[in-house]
Amino acid sequence: MKISNTAANDSIFKASLDGLAQIVSWGFPILIIGIVAVQYYMAYDSAAPIYSLLLMSALYGFGVLFGPRYYSIRPDGICIHRLFRNVNIPHADIQNLEIIPKEKISNAWRIFGVGGLFGYYGLFYNSQMGTMTFYATRTANAILIKTSNNKKIILTPDAPDAFLAYYKQMGT
Repeated sequence: MKISNTAANDSIFKASLDGLAQIVSWGFPILIIGIVAVQYYMAYDSAAPIYSLLLMSALYGFGVLFGPRYYSIRPDGICIHRLFRNVNIPHADIQNLEIIPKEKISNAWRIFGVGGLFGYYGLFYNSQMGTMTFYATRTANAILIKTSNNKKIILTPDAPDAFLAYYKQMGT
């Protein structure tokens, strides 16, 4: 679903988390508390609970900062919005944009990425598509962006048809 126009010719598209990503994202803090509580109970005079809390909190913070929040189509390109360092894909680099079925990206292995904590992002691989960069929040509604340097980027806006139609409407 398109959220709004932010400026003349900018359009924002929601990217909601799927069920698994919601469970992982909101269950992780409970896991952190549980592990730290057990460690504290078993060795209350040890520093292990503090180290565990710091490490796991840093991992959670990474997910909060780098997970995709929403996408926008701008006059200069497509932007993946994150809390830290948005990713911009210039229109000049985009060769093709298409909606792909869920089956094309299923069974993807993480090479260097996150699989559920506030989305699915990073470098993934499967035998059907090869290496892909995910900036996804779900495993359905996938849009494949092929770039001029043969990179494959996966986005998952809530309304992929509206996203694709708006991109084409912009005349890019």
